[in-house]
Amino acid sequence: MNRIRNLFNPQQEFSLLRPASAAPPGALPELNLRYVADLGLANTLLALSPDPEHRQALEAIFVELCTDTAVITYRQDVLADLLAYPQLVDCFTGLLPTLDALSAYHYRSRVQDTSPLYEVAWRAGELENVVICITAMAEAFTAVGDVLQSTGLQALRQEVQRIQEDEKYQSLTRELPGLLETLRASRSVTIGVNLDPQLEPVEAALLSVNTTTFDTGTFLDRFFGKNKTRWSGLAPVHSVHSLGGPNLIGTPLPPEVRNPGGKINPLMVPLFRDLADVLDKVCQPITQALGQYVQINGRFLANLRADLLFYLAAYRLIKRLEAGGLPMTRPEIAPAADRVFTVRDNYNLNLALNYSLDKPQADLRQQVVANDVDMGDNGRIFLLTGPNQGGKTTYIQAVGLTQVLAQAGFYVPGTQACVSPVDAIFTHFPVEEKLERGTGRFGDEAQRFSEIFTQVTRHSLVLLNESLASTSAWESLYLAQDLLRILRRVGLRAIYATHMHELAANVDQLNSESEGDSLLVSLVASRIDDGGQGAEKGLARSYKVLPGKPLGRSYATELAQRYGISYEQLVALLQQRGIL
Repeated sequence: MNRIRNLFNPQQEFSLLRPASAAPPGALPELNLRYVADLGLANTLLALSPDPEHRQALEAIFVELCTDTAVITYRQDVLADLLAYPQLVDCFTGLLPTLDALSAYHYRSRVQDTSPLYEVAWRAGELENVVICITAMAEAFTAVGDVLQSTGLQALRQEVQRIQEDEKYQSLTRELPGLLETLRASRSVTIGVNLDPQLEPVEAALLSVNTTTFDTGTFLDRFFGKNKTRWSGLAPVHSVHSLGGPNLIGTPLPPEVRNPGGKINPLMVPLFRDLADVLDKVCQPITQALGQYVQINGRFLANLRADLLFYLAAYRLIKRLEAGGLPMTRPEIAPAADRVFTVRDNYNLNLALNYSLDKPQADLRQQVVANDVDMGDNGRIFLLTGPNQGGKTTYIQAVGLTQVLAQAGFYVPGTQACVSPVDAIFTHFPVEEKLERGTGRFGDEAQRFSEIFTQVTRHSLVLLNESLASTSAWESLYLAQDLLRILRRVGLRAIYATHMHELAANVDQLNSESEGDSLLVSLVASRIDDGGQGAEKGLARSYKVLPGKPLGRSYATELAQRYGISYEQLVALLQQRGIL
């Protein structure tokens, strides 16, 4: 969460991510960040922004798993306004470099031991960026008119308008251009150097402060009148590079100040001190003028930057997927007590983003399979069976990512959605065996389950992918049945992808023999479709996930036919070879 301080009244606060009426967030529990890796959230963040610092700000919002319905709706309203009025998006996008600069000013303000000249230049630059941002946002809000529906953008518009109407701000906008011109008019200084009989420099003095810069030049350049706006020297112009120590005005020492051994040239030290004094005197009027604007700072806008990053990323994501023909919808946020997750035409966000990266202009509806997901009173715990590479993991990740997006205030993949917030997401995906523990793979699985059940509640989401597959088939089935009974008694939402078809085949018995109001439902991923051409010609995975009994042996027979290893196919092959 970012809190945005009022430009003139540090006590007043508001945020584009939280309504003013929302209760301040309490201390967040220690988050289970394993789901960040299991759901591929890092890939999502990379698609949202190539900038590492921006991604870090977005990740903080995603892993928070906001459960306040009012806060989520507040964010959705802001995003809806931006989708309706893209000129605001253009404005905020164009201001991002300026907002980044203001954030840098905020950081540099804490640097100690800076010269008065540095502080004046820093302060003037900060105020200039403040005026740029306020002016641009005011123009954008005026162009849109009084049609915004979101409380967040209405508050921002009113704040911008109030700032523009403030007498101090109006005075700043009148005086700042002249102050900047005076400050930036000092572009160079002329130094006079006295030489001894051996032509060694022995004395130096500042002669003038100039409004133009020096450049490397030649006699012909001067003869033909070139470089009118820059004075040409007789020798090359040397740039300032740090050699490990600052000079007297807070900037790196130029190489010519130091001798080859790295020692400071004693002739240049008083000269640079004089230069600092002269420039400080030049800036004294500017310092006095800027003093009256001490209550104006860029903290308001620097904090606003993080909030805008969130909304601009959401906007780009929606437009990118819609360009590929994939729907994104605003989810209805149901009460947490309802424990529902109902999404029509849901699809895996990362899968879609990967396809759009390979073919930005392609129609993605042929590559990305959508499925309906309905967790509610008719079933909250899904037992998902199906073939390897049949879409089980993709389906689980799709549900998890959709839950994360919904609680962040994003739109979600699908055509219609109703989602209750969860207090945590727990994942249990296959991991490499950690031999240093000495527990083996099953011991590691058991320990991770223990960690989950020390935190899980009725309002959690648990995603299990091939869990309990590291022991014998009989033991796995026995343990998995007990696990499902516990999940049902807790009453949470869960998906368990497994190859244990016997487990899914017994859902009716498990429902009748165990307590709880979260029913178990058997789903089947990627039923084989022969396209009406016969099993040997057109077998293909559909990647659709539908309710139904596990396919079991019937599926194995079809799969054997697909790869040409059914009994009949092998007999024919061996007869053809003369073996039988």
